[in-house]
Amino acid sequence: MGKIAVIYHDDFTKYDMGKNHPFRGGRYERLDEVFSHEMLAARKDDITFVRPKPAGDEAIRAAHGSDYIDLIEALDKDGG
Repeated sequence: MGKIAVIYHDDFTKYDMGKNHPFRGGRYERLDEVFSHEMLAARKDDITFVRPKPAGDEAIRAAHGSDYIDLIEALDKDGG
């Protein structure tokens, strides 16, 4: 097996899209427990935690359509 990058930021704990959705902040509360599991602990030298940087406009537009971006911007203005 190769190297593993785990993308993590404390802001991820703020996500909560519902009980049955994978984007829930509570799942990060057990991250230390998960990475202390003996199988992963044995590979600790292969695991790197990466703190993401905010995406620029160009990167966002490369991944999302204009309609979606317009919707998110409108929600943001309205506090949604």
